[in-house]
Formats: sequence, C-alpha cells, structure tokens
Amino acid sequence: MKKHNKHAKLERLQVDDFSAFDLGIYGAPCGAIADLATEVAGLLPSLRIGYVDADHAAFDNPEYSNRRNPVLAMEVSLQEGFYSRHHSINDDHQRKTIDRSIDAAIINSNHFEAKRTVLFYHPAKEKSVRKRAAQLASTVLVIDKSESLPEDIQSQLPSDAKFIKNAQEIAAYISERHQPPALLGLVLAGGKSQRMGQDKTLLNLHGKPQFAYMTDLINASAETVYLSKRADQQFETSYQTIEDSFLDLGPFGAILSAFRKHPNQAWLVVAADLPMVDEAFIQELIEQRNTSRLATAFLNPVTGFPDPLCTIWEPRAYEQLLYWLSQGYSCPRKVLINNDIQLVTSTRADKLFNLNTPDDLEEVKGLL
Repeated sequence: MKKHNKHAKLERLQVDDFSAFDLGIYGAPCGAIADLATEVAGLLPSLRIGYVDADHAAFDNPEYSNRRNPVLAMEVSLQEGFYSRHHSINDDHQRKTIDRSIDAAIINSNHFEAKRTVLFYHPAKEKSVRKRAAQLASTVLVIDKSESLPEDIQSQLPSDAKFIKNAQEIAAYISERHQPPALLGLVLAGGKSQRMGQDKTLLNLHGKPQFAYMTDLINASAETVYLSKRADQQFETSYQTIEDSFLDLGPFGAILSAFRKHPNQAWLVVAADLPMVDEAFIQELIEQRNTSRLATAFLNPVTGFPDPLCTIWEPRAYEQLLYWLSQGYSCPRKVLINNDIQLVTSTRADKLFNLNTPDDLEEVKGLL
C-alpha cells in the first residue's frame, strides 16, 4: 500500500534553543556568569545579545523545581541598555518561541544546557562541574580562574576546546560565527493592475518589460532573484518564480510565500512597478541594512511611513508577518510601523514613485 504524507514538508528555521546562536556558560557562581555575560554583550554593540538565566527567586518556592517547571529570565542587551522578560518553560518548543528579536543568546548553563558552552571554571563549583557531562561535552572555550583545572575534568573536554583568558575572546568567538543571513531578491509582479487597465509589469519603460528591468536591476545585489507571481498569471519568463501560496493577500501574501520557501534568508523585496528605482538607490538601502532589526526600509516622504515595497525583510520578520495575519491584518506597512526597524531617510526618495494609473504612466514617461 502506498504511504501518503499527510503534512506539507516545510523548510524550518535554523535556530538553537533560544536564538539563532546559543552559547552557554557554566562552572562559576551564577552572579559571576551574569557579570561575564554583561561584559561580553557590551563588547558587541552591533548585536542584540540575550542573557538567559533561571529566575532564582522561583527556586525559593518549594512549588517550583528546575526540572519540573523552570522559570526563565531573559535580559536583552540593546544599545540603550537592558530589558528583561520572564517566561515559564515547560517544553523544548516553548524555548524556541521565546524571543526571536535577538541575534545570540548567552545562557547560564548551570541551569540550562546549550549547543555550545564555555567552562568558566571556579574551584568552588568543582563538584557541580563534574556532574555536568552534557556541558563538558559541548565545551568550546575554557576560562580557568584557578589556572589548575583538575585532570579528570580536563579529560572530559573535547580535544579542540580552546583555553582563553577574558571576555574579549568570547566576544570575538560570537562575532566570528555570527553571519548575516544571505540576501535573496523578490520582485513583486503579481498585482492585477486594475487601476492601470493593463499589466503594469509588462510596461516597457527601459527597453524591456518592467518585471525584467527590476529583476535584472537587483540581480547584482542578491544571491538569487525570484519573480513573485500569482498562480493564474500568464506570462513567459526565464526567471525563477515563486507562486503565491498565501492567496488573495497582495504583497503581504507574496512576502509570506517567499519566506515559506526560504525562511532562513533575508529578502530584498522590490515592487515591479517602481520605474524610477535604480542601482544606486538599491545600494543605498543595502549599505544601511541592519540585520539586528526586523527590516530595513526607506521612509516614504509622501505617506510619512516606511515603504514596504522597497525593503529588506530579515528572517525574524516571518514570525511577525504570520502573527499580524493571525490578527486579521494583511498590510506589510503596518508590520513595519509596529516593529523595530532600520528606517532610511534618503534624499532620493522620489525614486519610490509607483505606477498605479494611466496618468502616473504619462508622468513617468516625462520624467524618464
């Protein structure tokens, strides 16, 4: 009998337990670990670093235990300071949905295991360290405060564990391994052009159809460029395409469909009906990209709001777009307005002029 798969096979986000990159610290008193994490975060001002710890006050309550109902306190380092969040963690899935706004998490691995760890060895925690087989096996860095690490502990460390001296070397380790998500391109060409009365993507204003002009334009800036289209849309093209899998949602659905295909990459999203956009304008956006924000967008001087149709959307935007959809909203601008984004004010923002009506078309022909 043929076996049928009942569930769609989806590409999943590549994340550790608490962030895209987790690094645990164990082997020292919790206060010393917190101080070290704060120092490391201060050395990485361009990244958002989360500090994950147990809520130690909860352990004074006999109703709680570290095993049955751990309570997590997360502090996230921002350039303007720290903020804290508290969560009750009952299963592994909850860990993966805590806070996707951070780039890396430093974890108190006296309480929580991590994919990779730092042994911050204090002799006072010698017995505790010996019990932590998982943390020892995942150790990548070692700071020995006693400078005399017991041989039996050292023998349990991976052979490639590196002995270091300070927080600067931990910060360097995180920085070297924090790679910005790859940038893919998405040209929005799935609109119905009802006000124009003809398919805007086929208009020839640069010696080729507008969809081809825009695809070729951003091809130099993105690893791969896709043309976003409706499933019922008929036009021949040799470009790679992504058909809408979130239907009847306009640009919002096109962006979600792109993230569904590649959720671990960032998307440079540009509407095909922006005939004034040129390579220099795209480069201006890319040069000001902030991968620690949800998106990087131009301020549109006409609307006074960020423009969602010439924007770099980071992978963390996928979850937010789905959240807003679940609340009954399908406006990508609303997502930008209500989230922490990098807003770019350009002296060339007139490039955001977009074609909607025959009068717009005549105006653009004159400008070009």
